[in-house]
Amino acid sequence: MVTMKEIALKSGVTQPTVSVVLNNKKTTVRISPVTRAKILATAESMGYRVNEIARSVKTGKTNTIGVIGVLCSFHCMEIINGISETASARNCTLKLWPCSTLEEVKSAARKCAEQRLGGVICRSLTEEELTAVQTEFKQFGIPVVILVGSGFIPDGCSSVNSGEFDGAVKAVEYLRHLGHCRIGYVTTRYSGKFNERRLNGYIEAMRRNGGQEKSIQVVEISNNDLLPEGDKIKLLAFIRRNRLTACFCGADSLAMKVAYVAEAAGFRIPEDLSIVGFGGTDYSAFANPPLTTVHESFREMGRQAARVLIQTMENPNFPAEKVEIATELVIRSTCAKPNLNSISKTKQGERNETQR
Repeated sequence: MVTMKEIALKSGVTQPTVSVVLNNKKTTVRISPVTRAKILATAESMGYRVNEIARSVKTGKTNTIGVIGVLCSFHCMEIINGISETASARNCTLKLWPCSTLEEVKSAARKCAEQRLGGVICRSLTEEELTAVQTEFKQFGIPVVILVGSGFIPDGCSSVNSGEFDGAVKAVEYLRHLGHCRIGYVTTRYSGKFNERRLNGYIEAMRRNGGQEKSIQVVEISNNDLLPEGDKIKLLAFIRRNRLTACFCGADSLAMKVAYVAEAAGFRIPEDLSIVGFGGTDYSAFANPPLTTVHESFREMGRQAARVLIQTMENPNFPAEKVEIATELVIRSTCAKPNLNSISKTKQGERNETQR
């Protein structure tokens, strides 16, 4: 096994200098780029590998980042890729603990503490789950960063979120700019904080443009992957009853469900009903027609979460950060100006439903 002493002898520098370079330590002593490059090249040519076990025994912590929480959604891989990019660049490794229950979260937190992880990123955890994590980590000084989806952010804890509120405002203001006044909001019964921010953005944009309280129309449907028959009836009644010319949806998947129900009832997208989604998922571009949506940069969220966490790992006194990643409205083919024919069709459909 190659030692730092051997690398120092071959490089013509001191062993402490080699230690600073290979362990990426902070030091007041300036090491020139030439010397640093020489040490790294010598270590590589000699086949040197850092002994992480020895390092963790000495420091009481590992250079490993944990991710705890809901990791099964379609955009989680992008988030994890972002975390991995930053972690890899900073010589940190990554461990994932998918959790969907309080007991699973508690078990994952115990394992993180037992393995003395350097820090943990939590995603989509409830207040009770986050409290359990912090209680477990407190005695070991393991820092936590809250990533998008969690509804509760403890005091002194850094967080990274998407600009859901501003994104919702952009979407509704775009529809208002096209001339729509009857704009409904479709969401789910999931109580996540991001749902609340998107709803509040919709309400703010409607009021900001002179909309009255009665113009704010919201419907909730289930989170199921498949659309239950009851939700189909509910969505269609929502569109017809409120004579909507546009729907803003809290997720791309919801937007595609609305399009499916509306088209099955004879509505044309976007001639009779304009639709905007939220998320900017890959499949939104392949909808028919391609879906206008609010794009979220999930990879950038992961990068920023890892950056903030590693800064805290290196400096426990680093002040808490509240990072918000900007969203972007991606205009495609599911929106158009409203027309009188679409409103007439909605009225006729409403009358037909009443007659039944």
